[in-house]
Amino acid sequence: MQSDIYNQEATYWASLPMDGYGERSFAAPVLIKCRWEDRTGLRIQKEDEVVESRAIVYPQVDIAKGGYLYLGDGTATADPQDLDDAYMIQDYRTVPSVNGKITLRKAIL
Repeated sequence: MQSDIYNQEATYWASLPMDGYGERSFAAPVLIKCRWEDRTGLRIQKEDEVVESRAIVYPQVDIAKGGYLYLGDGTATADPQDLDDAYMIQDYRTVPSVNGKITLRKAIL
């Protein structure tokens, strides 16, 4: 996949382990290049639970399920839950090309 498809910036907050009080915390926000598609849909998760997805994001770098993404520069915000348009990564997958030279990364928010 060519790098010129990553023509947007998003802010990524990696999820850290919960603290001793069961509170979520996040790593410092970082800007990443990506391709962001606003696309709502329904997903079936384990045990037939239906959840709504808000977007599909193709990041240029590896990210992780449970983190948050925000379209644009949100690096001034330490907690992504303080932003209305920051969404949790519900699913994240990587698929290598046949020759192994390219990896497609796909996050569902």
